[in-house]
Amino acid sequence: MKLRQKTLVIVSMTLTGLIGVLYFASSTILMGSIRSSEENEARQTVKGVQNLLAQSQKNFSDRFADWSAWDDTYKFIQDRNQEYITTNLIPKQLTILKVNYMVYVNTAGERIYSTGYDEKNKTGLSIPQELSSRILNKNDLLLTTTKQTGIMLLPTGMMWVTSQPILTSDATGPVRGSLIIGRRIDQNTIDELSQLARLKLKIYRFNDPQLPNSIESIRTALSQSQNLTVEPLSEETLAGYLLINDIDGKPGFILQVDIPRTTYKQGKANLKYLIVSLIFAGLVFDAVVIFLLERWILSRLSLLVSGVNRVRDTNDLALRLSIDGQDEMSNLTANINNMLDALAHSDDQQKQTLGQLADANSKIQTLNKELKSENVRMGTELEITRQLQQKILPKPKELEQIPDLDIAGFMEPASEVGGDYYDIIQTDGKVIISIGDVTGHGLESAILMIMVQTAIRTLLVSNITNYSLFLNLLNQVIFENVQRMNSDKTLTLALLDCDKGKITLSGQHEEMIVVRADGQVERINTVDLGFPIGLEPDIQDFIAQREVQLFAGDGVVLYTDGLTEAENEGEQPYGIERLCDLLQHNWHHTARSIQETIIKDLRNYIGKEVLHDDVTLLVIKQK
Repeated sequence: MKLRQKTLVIVSMTLTGLIGVLYFASSTILMGSIRSSEENEARQTVKGVQNLLAQSQKNFSDRFADWSAWDDTYKFIQDRNQEYITTNLIPKQLTILKVNYMVYVNTAGERIYSTGYDEKNKTGLSIPQELSSRILNKNDLLLTTTKQTGIMLLPTGMMWVTSQPILTSDATGPVRGSLIIGRRIDQNTIDELSQLARLKLKIYRFNDPQLPNSIESIRTALSQSQNLTVEPLSEETLAGYLLINDIDGKPGFILQVDIPRTTYKQGKANLKYLIVSLIFAGLVFDAVVIFLLERWILSRLSLLVSGVNRVRDTNDLALRLSIDGQDEMSNLTANINNMLDALAHSDDQQKQTLGQLADANSKIQTLNKELKSENVRMGTELEITRQLQQKILPKPKELEQIPDLDIAGFMEPASEVGGDYYDIIQTDGKVIISIGDVTGHGLESAILMIMVQTAIRTLLVSNITNYSLFLNLLNQVIFENVQRMNSDKTLTLALLDCDKGKITLSGQHEEMIVVRADGQVERINTVDLGFPIGLEPDIQDFIAQREVQLFAGDGVVLYTDGLTEAENEGEQPYGIERLCDLLQHNWHHTARSIQETIIKDLRNYIGKEVLHDDVTLLVIKQK
């Protein structure tokens, strides 16, 4: 995606998100405010209807004040004259008064006269049982000496009822009784109230067991210490519910007032206008931002990219980009020009370096040819040295000719030639055994090993039997040669004089292992029996001897540290303990078999690992 497209997407997404946030915040705040205002208005409207209902009830009561405070009524309650009945208590008069029941009760609680009429059906009506029962109770609210007005619940519905004391026309007494007038509240009554309120009204008996489910929840809400609640019915209508008590102050009926949601609809319309305005403003803002970005950034960036592509296509590092302005884009252009300067300079240096590398490569090829020739020559020399080293080691036939001793020897260099050494010489009826380990391995170590072998044989031919003097003379020869070679090589060397089962040990080397015929193992430390050869010019004071008596089946084992220090894949050394354990369990075999068993165990132990030092092993058994 190109930068222009990314910029358009980012700006558009940001704008969309901003509009969404603004719309959410505005709708939440505005609609919340509208709903609160709508509910307050609805409550005021319901209270207005409540006032209208109270006023209608008051008007109903006031209309009959001149009937109860009238001399004719005052006289009638006492003498029950027929003229009053035929003149005033006829159906036509009840229709004019818009009432259904009229009851006259004297102060003794005796019903003097009662009448009822249904104007709609043109039939007479009996006084409701509920009203008759209350008249029989002298202490009933309707029989008090004060005016009482309210709503009375009947099995067939509800009615307005007013009870007024019977007085003279000038409202003086004494009170001779009560005039009770009732008007049934039917659908016509509700329609009349709806017309007055200009709202649709409905009524529900509070204790009606068959209330609709929606009104059941309203009844529960109105029962919890409140007499007015508001609930939306739809997007068009909001309902206010008012609890009206009967004449005894008990819950009588629920009045439902349906109110048009004018404020709510206007708020939603305003919200639509708001979102349209936000979208329009956002589109304008988006266009302005894109235009400014294109004018001040993207077009200049496009020119910059074109200039860089031109340098790439022509591969001409001498080209430069034009700089316009003093802002970050101009700084970037200047930096690119500086980079081109550096690249041009680097290109020149690279060409110069390539020329130098070509010369160096030519010289290297010449040197490689010379090194190949030298390697061939050195390889030949190493092969000759390796063959010489192997040839001077004792041969198996030589070892077999030694009486009284069963001897097996093994030596394997870590590289083509090694620095380990061993030799077995018969002289004057004795067997002289020597084993040494030159530091390191390779050609120089191998040469030093040959020097030692030659020097030892020379000294033995000279019949030097004092091994302290013997080793000191050997050390002097090797020390002088090492110094002449300007080398730091040294070696450890042990010398064994075997004479009829008695072994005299001299020199410093690895431990000598003595194995008895029954497999018991003894380890002899040689540190105090000598000193490294070639390290100091005179070592005679360090040389000592140790004698060991061997019997039939006994023997000794000599080795170099390349055996005990060989490591497996876990970098764990082979160790002298493993070697001693192997000797103890296999000593009943021949020397050759023991030697082969040890070397096989060593190879199994190290696995795929390679030997990093020369390995030498001598097994010597007394026959």
